[in-house]
Amino acid sequence: MSFKSMVFKKLFQKPWTEIYPKIKRPAPEGFRGKIVVDDNICRACGTCVRVCPSNAIELYPEENVFILKIYHEKCIRCGECISKCPFSAMKFVEEYEFISTHQSSLMSMAKIPALKCVACGKLFVSKVEVSDILGKLGKDYEYLSLMCEDCRRQMVAQKIAFKK
Repeated sequence: MSFKSMVFKKLFQKPWTEIYPKIKRPAPEGFRGKIVVDDNICRACGTCVRVCPSNAIELYPEENVFILKIYHEKCIRCGECISKCPFSAMKFVEEYEFISTHQSSLMSMAKIPALKCVACGKLFVSKVEVSDILGKLGKDYEYLSLMCEDCRRQMVAQKIAFKK
């Protein structure tokens, strides 16, 4: 077969490789892609922030919510945050494209509704956590679940001091 005939034949054949942007292949089983947080399950406990070896996760209060940010360009996909989350609120998704011109698209963000302390106004616990606490303790302790740890400590100390 001559070179010309081989070139002519190959010119009209389909490509051997898949055309990537048009045809996306599924990620293999067990692939560690982007990490997402379910803000309906997350309690903003901060465990993920403490166990992340690459400091890719931030948690901070803002207005009436806790903001949880995961910076995917810093993340090393070790899965520590997912395995240590006590509420299973985090998971890997099969998204493997991290190409962007905007840094905001390289970040996942969850807004967890929170409560402010009735005594001092400090944002201290997620609303889901309060409903869990009230379910375990009962309505008798509802006033304690609406106060931050510092104000609760002061209130209990005052009650003990005035009982004597």
